[in-house]
Amino acid sequence: MRKEGIYKLEDGQFKIEGYEILADFPHLIVNTKLDLSTFLLHLKQIEKEDKTLKYHLNIKMETLKNHLDEVVNALSKSPIKECIVIELLEEDIDEKILEEIVSKLLLNSVKISIDDFGTKSSNFDRLLKYKDIVDSIKIDRILWKNMPYVIEAIVKESKADIIAEKVETEEEIKSLEKMGIRLFQGWYFKSNFDKVIKKSRELELNDFEEETMSYLLKEAIKMTKKSGQIADIETLLENFKYLYFAYKLNVPVNSEEFSKIKNFTKSNKKISSDSLPIDITTTEIKLINYAIGELKILSEEIGDTLKSLRKAIITKDIDSIENIYIKFDKKVKNIEIDLKEKILDMKILVSTKYNPAIEGLLSRNNLRGVILNAHLEYKRSTGNYFVIGIVVPTLTEIYNALSYNFYEHAVKDILNILRRVFFSDTPIINYDLETFLVLKKNSNENSVKNIAKRLEGILNKHEILLNKKFYNLKSKIGYIYPTEDENIDDVVLKVESMIYELKHF
Repeated sequence: MRKEGIYKLEDGQFKIEGYEILADFPHLIVNTKLDLSTFLLHLKQIEKEDKTLKYHLNIKMETLKNHLDEVVNALSKSPIKECIVIELLEEDIDEKILEEIVSKLLLNSVKISIDDFGTKSSNFDRLLKYKDIVDSIKIDRILWKNMPYVIEAIVKESKADIIAEKVETEEEIKSLEKMGIRLFQGWYFKSNFDKVIKKSRELELNDFEEETMSYLLKEAIKMTKKSGQIADIETLLENFKYLYFAYKLNVPVNSEEFSKIKNFTKSNKKISSDSLPIDITTTEIKLINYAIGELKILSEEIGDTLKSLRKAIITKDIDSIENIYIKFDKKVKNIEIDLKEKILDMKILVSTKYNPAIEGLLSRNNLRGVILNAHLEYKRSTGNYFVIGIVVPTLTEIYNALSYNFYEHAVKDILNILRRVFFSDTPIINYDLETFLVLKKNSNENSVKNIAKRLEGILNKHEILLNKKFYNLKSKIGYIYPTEDENIDDVVLKVESMIYELKHF
C-alpha cells in the first residue's frame, strides 16, 4: 500500500494530518469492479494504521454510481470509519446522480473530499453547493498558482478544510499561508528524498512484489529504448533505479519532480556486464545481486583474515595461524558452493527463457506483439477469440523454496494438464513466474466459462510431489473478450488488468 502525506501547518511547524492512499497501478484499474475491489482492499489495510489520522480513499464516480450500497455497507462495518474520507473526483456526471451519491454518503456519516478542484472538469456551481457540507476541498496547483484571489474567496466562504495540492517550494507555502491555507500536499514534503536515496543506495529488490518489479522493469526498458541511450545493462538498471525512487515517492514520470530525482541519483555501478539480454526479470536481478553480495562478503573476509594473519605472524602464534587458515578455507568453500548453485540457476533460467526449450511454452518477449499476432490472425480466420488468464501462486512458492529445476518440472506438469483441456494448436504463453495466458479462438462466452470452471477444478485438485513434499496447484482463472472496436493497446491493457485482478482479488 502506497500513501502520500497531508501536512498541517500549526505554530510554524508541520505535522501529519493524514494520508492519501494510492493505488499501486492506477492505470490497470479500468473497470468499476476492480476499482471497488481496490477500495475494499485499502479499507482493510488501513485498519492497522494510526487511528488518530485521516485516510483519504480515491474511488471513481462511476464506481459509486454502480456500487454505492456496497461502499456504504463496507464503511459502516469498518472499525475505523471515523478516519475515512472519500475523495470524489470532479468528473462529468449527471447532477441528480451526484446529489444521490453525496446525500447517501452524508446520511451515513461518511466524510467527503472534493479532489483535484481546479482541473478541466471542475464545476464552480458544484463547489458553491457543497462547500459547507464536505470535509475538505483539494485545490489543484493550476488553480492556486494562477488564481490566488479565487482561493482566498474559497477559504473565506467555505467551512471545509482547504488542501493545496502539488506544493513544491517554501515560497509557495508562504504564499498559500497568506491566502489562509493550512493544509498541504506535494513535492515540498518529499524534499528528503536525497536522504532516502543515500539510505537506499543498495536496492532491496527482494522487498518488491513480482508484479511491481515486472512493471517497473518494463518501464525502464521503454525509457532506455526511447532515450536513445546505449542499451546495456548498466543504463537499464540506472533507469530502473530512477523509476524505483519515483515509485517510492509517488512522483509522476516525465515531470519536473522526476528530473530532480535523476539529478540527485548517482549511477549504481554494481553491475558492469553487458553480456546479459536486456529483457531481464526480477529473478535474474536477484541472482546477480546475490552473487555480488557473496563476492562482497568474500572480499571483507579476505581483509579480516589478512589482518588476523598479520597479527598472528607478528606474535608467532602458530596455532592461531592454522585456525585462521581452516576457518577461511571453509568460508571460501561455502561461498564457492553457493555461487555455483546460483550460476547454474542463472544458466538454466537464461537458456530456457531466451532459447525456449520447454515443450508447448511460447517465448514472450513482447506481450503486445503476441496479442497483436493473435488479434490479426483470429480476426481474419474466425472473427473472435478469448484470452484466458491462469494464475498459479504455488509456482512462485516452488521456485523460491526449491530451485528452477523443480519449478520447470511443475510448469511441464501444468502444461500437460492444459494440453489435455485445449487443442494442440491453441497458443499457451508463460506470462510470468506464475501466470499463463491461453488464446482460445472461435468460442463463445458460455463455453469459455465452462472451460475455465473445469480447468480450475482440475488444477485445484491436482498435487505434485517435489523434493519429498506434495504441492497443491491452487489456481485462479479469468478471461477477457476483445471487442471489434478495441485497438491492440486496449486489449493489452485489459489482459494486464485481468492478471492484476487475479493476483490481488
